[in-house]
Amino acid sequence: MMLKERKRAGAIGFAVFVVLETTAVLIGIWPLFRAPAVQQETTTDIRLGIMPAHSEARSHAQWMPIATALAETTDIRLRPYYANTIEEAITGLTSKSLDVVKINPFLFRELEGTHGIIPLLTEGFRGGPESNRTVLVCRRGDAVQYVEDTRGLRLTLVDPRSLTGFVVPDTYLRGKLPVEPEEWFSSVTFSGTHHQALINLLRHETDVISVGNEPLRQSMQIEGHASETIRILWTSHAVPADVYCTHRDVSKSVRDRLARGLLTQAEKSGHIIVVPYTKSLIAADVVLNDGSTAGATAKNAVP
Repeated sequence: MMLKERKRAGAIGFAVFVVLETTAVLIGIWPLFRAPAVQQETTTDIRLGIMPAHSEARSHAQWMPIATALAETTDIRLRPYYANTIEEAITGLTSKSLDVVKINPFLFRELEGTHGIIPLLTEGFRGGPESNRTVLVCRRGDAVQYVEDTRGLRLTLVDPRSLTGFVVPDTYLRGKLPVEPEEWFSSVTFSGTHHQALINLLRHETDVISVGNEPLRQSMQIEGHASETIRILWTSHAVPADVYCTHRDVSKSVRDRLARGLLTQAEKSGHIIVVPYTKSLIAADVVLNDGSTAGATAKNAVP
């Protein structure tokens, strides 16, 4: 009887041992049979600073299809921010509250040296880079045929940080006029945008404006005015295009994906034109019709 009890106890102990060992083995290999954890989708927010050429509503309509397409095809979420001035956009970039802004090539070179900003893309034009020019414009009905006829009139520029709306025309006028522009014109003011400059001209709130020829063409279409209502007093040679740039906290992999995505989606949208960045597109000097250059004086001309 005692022998049977011992055998029975031994069998039970062995069974318990086998169960415990099997459980331990199963616990050890269980993670191998579990379904892989679903990784949470990660996105990268890019804050894009936009200086509306015409209006915030129009810029929003142009950029939102691109932002939506980027969100659907990449991990990048484009967050547009509409700046009131070029200076505001620059401050956002240098303080890194904005990730991408579009600025003129002279400002880009300055900030590249002082803040280490990085080029991303270059603005494109339907007529190619040679079509980007500055024009001095007046109303056709006024008794003004040439720049020399503008003495005592009111001049409106766009923004002290604008290449086509200030740097180029200011350089030209200082070389062309016998006195400083501030003495030649009865007043020199800034409109804030190319579109507003045209509005001021058509409303007779100013007499002469300096704007980019492409923004002028678009504004004339928006306002429904024929080209016969204005007179072009002067046209510059080709002006280097603006540069889309970013700060160094945006990683190279994100910069590359963003550039590729913008090139693809901008082309599909047909509203925004961008081209790959190359140094040749931001020449050191802007050659004016009289043979002078704006590059040498651009930095000094911008307050």
